[in-house]
Amino acid sequence: MASLRTNLVKIGNSQGVRIPKALLRQVRLVDEIEIEVQEDCLVLKPAHHPRAGWDELFEKKKGGASDPELEAWEKMTDADGDEDWAWK
Repeated sequence: MASLRTNLVKIGNSQGVRIPKALLRQVRLVDEIEIEVQEDCLVLKPAHHPRAGWDELFEKKKGGASDPELEAWEKMTDADGDEDWAWK
């Protein structure tokens, strides 16, 4: 693992760190990140988006491309017998 030494930079009432583009690309940090404190270290990682990629999946399905996960979901919902269900 490569080591890099840099200085903290004053940004308003806060401080920041300049991260070289090559390092950002290597760890795939783009726009939004998560910062965690682990013991005495700061850990930066890409922000987790639970619904990331849903738009692409829906477009693929709409275009007729098969997707095993979507097909399994359709089979589960079809097998529930919802078509016979009625409010009582």
